[in-house]
Amino acid sequence: MTTRLLIGGYVAVAILCWSVPPLATLHYPAGVVWAVTAFVGSGVFAVRQFAGTTRSLPHVTRAAVAFLSIPLVGLLMPGLWRAHCDLVAGVGYFLLFPLCSALFAVALAYWLTSRSTRYATAQLLGIGGLIAIAGPVYDIGLHPQFYTYNHVFGGVLAPIYDRFLPFRPGLIAFRGTTLLWAALLVARGYALRQGRWSVGAAVMASTAAVALVGAYVYADALHINTSAPRIQHALGAQHTTEHFDVHYDAEAIDSSTVARIGDDLEFERARLAHDLKAGSEAPTGIQVYLYPDAETRARLTGAHTTSVAPVWLATPQMHLLMQRYGSMPHEMAHLMTRPYGLPVVNASWSVGLVEGWAVALDAPTRRPPPHDQVLAATSPGELDRRAQMVQQRATPWGFWSAPGGVSYTVFGSFVASVADTHGHDAIAEAYAWGNLDATTGCSIAALTDTWLDQLQRQPQVDTEARPVAQRRFRIPGFFALDCPYKPIPAQARYEQAQADLSREDTTTARQTLHAVIDDHPDFTPARRLLARIQVDTQPPDSVTQALGDAEAWQAEDWALFAQSHARHARWNRAAQAYRRAEQATPRAAIEARTRYIARALDADASGPRADSTWQQRLRAFEAPLSSDTLDVRLHRTRHLDTLRTAEMPQGWRNTWRLRIHLGTVQAARRQRDADALYEAACTARTEAYAQNARPLYGVVTHEIRRAAWMRTGTPVAACAVDDPPEP
Repeated sequence: MTTRLLIGGYVAVAILCWSVPPLATLHYPAGVVWAVTAFVGSGVFAVRQFAGTTRSLPHVTRAAVAFLSIPLVGLLMPGLWRAHCDLVAGVGYFLLFPLCSALFAVALAYWLTSRSTRYATAQLLGIGGLIAIAGPVYDIGLHPQFYTYNHVFGGVLAPIYDRFLPFRPGLIAFRGTTLLWAALLVARGYALRQGRWSVGAAVMASTAAVALVGAYVYADALHINTSAPRIQHALGAQHTTEHFDVHYDAEAIDSSTVARIGDDLEFERARLAHDLKAGSEAPTGIQVYLYPDAETRARLTGAHTTSVAPVWLATPQMHLLMQRYGSMPHEMAHLMTRPYGLPVVNASWSVGLVEGWAVALDAPTRRPPPHDQVLAATSPGELDRRAQMVQQRATPWGFWSAPGGVSYTVFGSFVASVADTHGHDAIAEAYAWGNLDATTGCSIAALTDTWLDQLQRQPQVDTEARPVAQRRFRIPGFFALDCPYKPIPAQARYEQAQADLSREDTTTARQTLHAVIDDHPDFTPARRLLARIQVDTQPPDSVTQALGDAEAWQAEDWALFAQSHARHARWNRAAQAYRRAEQATPRAAIEARTRYIARALDADASGPRADSTWQQRLRAFEAPLSSDTLDVRLHRTRHLDTLRTAEMPQGWRNTWRLRIHLGTVQAARRQRDADALYEAACTARTEAYAQNARPLYGVVTHEIRRAAWMRTGTPVAACAVDDPPEP
């Protein structure tokens, strides 16, 4: 009967997994599910066999391993109607996850049944449950790492938002400890059955015990765990400010950049402390880890690109990838809400409130505000469904019922509405348990009604919100993806091609990229890199072929297409393509739009002129931005008259003028000149308001607050009397 139950259970789980795309293929996500299933199934099967029959350990082990062919076939069968993600890696994960867990369960059952007991099955499941919980609590709860290995479910290798799975030798080392525990349990079980320790059992037990002690003592060196000193040693350098210790790689980040980052961190902390009225509750001694590249970060922490602020750790800290430093204000918001969370975890039990409040507190960016994105990407009939999602914020049908881009934006918009009406104090008081109704005096239904009413009464929606929100809202969630992780072999070959290019070996790089595209046609980075190579050496048709389907082209693709035509003096086609690139660029991305405008103007003039091209003018403006001796107050007026010209259409002239103002703001920030920053930001905000560039209005308002903080220590935004009202 036990055998039939085991077979039936495996078949049932396999069929259920077919309905969840990432669990239906032979890869890591399915490996986690099947590791748990194999532990329970093999363990219960082995207990019944050892307790009710005279079957030997080798016989039961062979049977338990043979039954794993059912999930293996179940994972291979979808290959009949869909492509597998990565069969080689999938087989490896199957061996490391379900197989090792099954062997550990059989050994545990062998030890439990070596004594007279009536509850061996319950004990096995209880021990398994304890290990499954205690492992992550120790690994993630006490270490600055975002992975955990486990004897029962194998492990969680990366945050759910990461799309690359780094190979870390610690997984193999840890699964080695799983087998060592199995050997120790078998040796002890054999000794109990025999009533004495035999030489073989004693040698096996002592060897396994010594190896386990060594593995746990050197867990950091074996990459089983990650300690803060290890990360700090790997990065090597430290910059200290009043409230932060910034750890960074001095070879990748220069000291002036780190100093500006330190100022950034102090300002964001001061801004959030002011908005939250945090006072002495604001955290201090914050450890900030800046990683030079995704590979280093993945090797040290398990997270490839996802920014993380582990609020549950005793020491407040942030882990940021330099290429994604823009996420810093969001992570800072998580840290600043620590004092209002539940004890120990320092966060709310409602994920929707955790992320929604961070989005609401986030610094303004050039992305349209959450209200605009919700309105732009949601039809009137769907708003009620979004409200239901918010009302179920603490259930699986709430925050996790939608892809991440949708949930973050919707909950951010809702929490911002609550803050506008009741203030951040009410949210802070409700944060731990999510009881907004108690602190605001309104039911959650009334709060969502107020939110919807605020959305519907908004007089204007940013024109850029629709494409931005549609892109974000269309990104499928983890459980909707057939292959949620990009192929590491493709990424490795792509990086090899980059290395070949750095050695000026374009032939090898081109061959490598062609191979990557043949195997993975949707791997966009390889297509773009190949197109960049083809631009210099091949006709435009080769660039077009490298980029693939033109319907899916983005601004960068149109720019490469235009560049290829300009190389062959096809100026009309180049100008048209640069216009397409400018049109495909968000309105708030002024720097990129200005570059495309300059190139389009040069193409319209039938090629660049040696004395005064638009690109040369743009470079003349941009070059001094990094100068240590730049007088930013004169910088704006010096170049405005030079760059205003009747040759440029009115819309482009406005974009160019706004670029000048924003460049001056950037220069003032680099110089840490508070007076110049205040003057430049106020001027830029007036210009942004005149051009209806609402996201930029928020960005420069943020810079005005920075200037005020630099001058007075208080981040309050106020310009002249005729300062335009909030749009």
